Amino acid sequence: MIIGNYTIKQKLGEGGMATVYLAEHNILKQPVAIKILKEEYVFNENIRKRFLSEAKNMFKMTHPNIIKVTDLIDQEDGVAFVMEYIEGETLKEHLERKGKLTDEEIKKLFVQMLEAVSYVHEQNFVHRDIKPSNFMISPKGVVKLLDFGIAKNTDKTSAEYTQTGTMQNMGTPMYMSPEQIKSTKDVTDQSDIYSLGVVLWQMVMGQKPYNTNLLSIPEIQVAILKDKLAKTKSIWDELIDKATSKELQERLVNCKEIIYLVKKIDNIGVEKIKAEETVLVSIVNNDLNKAEQSNNKRLTDGKKEQKDKKKNYTTPILIVLLLLVFSFFIYNSTEFVSNDNEDNRGQAEDYTNSSIETQTPTGEINTNVKKDSVIKTSNGKKDSVIKLSKVKNASLKNTPNPHSTKIQAIYKGCRNCKKLYPKGNPGQKTYDDAIALYNTHRKSH
Repeated sequence: MIIGNYTIKQKLGEGGMATVYLAEHNILKQPVAIKILKEEYVFNENIRKRFLSEAKNMFKMTHPNIIKVTDLIDQEDGVAFVMEYIEGETLKEHLERKGKLTDEEIKKLFVQMLEAVSYVHEQNFVHRDIKPSNFMISPKGVVKLLDFGIAKNTDKTSAEYTQTGTMQNMGTPMYMSPEQIKSTKDVTDQSDIYSLGVVLWQMVMGQKPYNTNLLSIPEIQVAILKDKLAKTKSIWDELIDKATSKELQERLVNCKEIIYLVKKIDNIGVEKIKAEETVLVSIVNNDLNKAEQSNNKRLTDGKKEQKDKKKNYTTPILIVLLLLVFSFFIYNSTEFVSNDNEDNRGQAEDYTNSSIETQTPTGEINTNVKKDSVIKTSNGKKDSVIKLSKVKNASLKNTPNPHSTKIQAIYKGCRNCKKLYPKGNPGQKTYDDAIALYNTHRKSH
């Protein structure tokens, strides 16, 4: 099928008054979309005029988010206009395929939709048929506004100013504003804003706001007039409420304002999500910290318990060892005193004013050393820490051996002497023997 300079390839979609086809320019071989008025309406003067008006209005529009009209075909037996061809799917198809959208995707798409409608309003038009099927989404995510078939020209000075009767009802019932239901004559930019709010609700929820299978058109219209849309429990609820307010004075006024709010809501949403994530991380960290503290406490208690157990074992052992050492010293001290008493039994003279012989550095015996002197070896070093004054009640006169107590005291702490004299007491020997033994003791050490 050929119409004008275009060859029809396939059908893309169909509406109440027109059908859209994919076509190709016969010379340029460029793919285009052609909207052709149905045959039964070609000779309907009112519909034909409105169709041509749509083409002219769209031709004036130049915006990246509005479909561009490039050509108009007005023949006696047919009317059509040519548009740029956009691959992709409508928002309606997108929602049917994906269901509810993410906040990020809503923001990306909805801002473009607002930009398109804002431009339409700036051109003194009210679209009057804002709905998901009139927005095309390209594979790259670019949104294009379609179908200006019932757009109203609000410029009263324009020759194409739209005159609308009060009883006319134009638009899609589910997305119509309360004032549009009451009278199409009273629609304003805010009517399109109401419809955008309903579309936003659908993008958030992933479903239509009204069940058309259960509700008739009059029932839907009554619900629009009386009831607010249900809450979505999302970051978009406040904006939806302001956009779909029943009262015009409470409804948002222009799309630029909504664009600002969308960006603000998006930031708040991101901050809210981050705050929730922070709280969640904090809760998890607290739980982990509590678990770690509990685990550390168990480990500490375990170590403490083990330490206590060690203490319980260590303390008795130390006490036993101390008792053994103490007993050893007591035993030796007792033995020493006992031997002293035996050797000195029968001695009558006090040792206080006595002199005693000691060995000189050359090894000879010296009798001029007093009782408190310390016996030294031939090299001048101390031989024993035992002072002669420790020998109690020792009388060196009128005894077989005046050096017996001294020699006994020295030998008492010498293991070698014990080896020399394993039996008997050197103090019981004669004076000469004592001197000889003493000198032998010095030479052997």
